[in-house]
Amino acid sequence: MNSIDRYAVIGHGLTHSRSPQIHGLFAQSTGQSMQYGLIDVPAALFAATANDFFSGGGRGLNVTVPHKEAALALATRLTPRAQRAGAVNTLAPGPGTDPSALLGDNTDGAGLVRDLTVNLGYTLAGSRVLLLGAGGAARGVIAPLLEGGVGELRIHNRTTARAQRLAQEFADLGAIASGGDAAGGEYDLIINATSASLRGELPPVPPKACGPHTLCYDMAYGASETVFLHWARGQTFGKMVFRVRVVTLAGGPLPFGISVLRHLGSWISAAILGVGYLVAAFRADKRALHDLIAGTRVEHVT
Repeated sequence: MNSIDRYAVIGHGLTHSRSPQIHGLFAQSTGQSMQYGLIDVPAALFAATANDFFSGGGRGLNVTVPHKEAALALATRLTPRAQRAGAVNTLAPGPGTDPSALLGDNTDGAGLVRDLTVNLGYTLAGSRVLLLGAGGAARGVIAPLLEGGVGELRIHNRTTARAQRLAQEFADLGAIASGGDAAGGEYDLIINATSASLRGELPPVPPKACGPHTLCYDMAYGASETVFLHWARGQTFGKMVFRVRVVTLAGGPLPFGISVLRHLGSWISAAILGVGYLVAAFRADKRALHDLIAGTRVEHVT
C-alpha cells in the first residue's frame, strides 16, 4: 500500500482558505498520494500543534497569518532568505535523524517577484512601491523587492514605529523608508501585505497614493473581490490585480513544471519556485474562487 504524504496550511482565521481544494487538484493531476489539511489554531497553540503534526509524520506545513514570525522561532534551521526576512512561511522536517529538527523557509518574496515580473510582465526596476503592512507577510517580500531593483520602497503601517523598525532593518539593501503619508504622491505599485482583506476591511492607504497608472496587488484573497481591490477599482478604473498565492512544500521537487487551470475564461497559472513552491495567480471575471475550483480541469503546458 502506498503511503499518503501529509501536508497542511496552519494559521488562525482560515475560513477563506481554499488551499485543500486547490492542492487536491494538483495532487490529482500528478497522481501524488497526498493529504492536505487545514489547521486553525490561535497563537498560544501554534508551536505545540506544529510539533505534534511533524511528530505524527507530517511532511510539510504552509504557515500563514498570524504565525509566520512564531514559525521563525520554532524552526531549528533557517534558509538564508528566511533568516533575512525574519519570518517563515514553510516548515519541513530538518535534515538528519532528529525528529524535532525543523527547516524553515520563506518563499513569499520569491513568489511575489516571479508573479509580478513573469506572470504580469511588470518591470520592478526603478519603480516606486508602497508596501502596506509590517507583519510576517511584509517581511517576506521586502528583500526580494529591493533586490529586484525597485527605485523606492515605502512601508505604511497603522503602527508607525513598527514600520520604522522594519525599514531600518532592511536599509542595507536599498532605498527603503517608512511613512507613505509623508512621501505623498502616486506610486507605481501598491502591495497589500496586511491581513485586513481576511477580515473584510480596507487597510490604511495614504491619500493620493493610487493613480490611473498604479498597479494594486493584494497578497490575500477571499470568496469574492477583497475590499482593497474594490477600493482600487474605484481609484484606477480597472487597472488592478486579484492574486491568489498557493504554496505547497514537498519532500522533493514536485513534477508539475508549469500548470494552468482554466475555467470559463478565468485562469490560474502556477510555477515551481525552489523545492515544491507554487505561486498561483487568479485573474477573475468577477468570479469567486470556490466557483472557479468547481469543475476546473488541469492542463500541463510545455
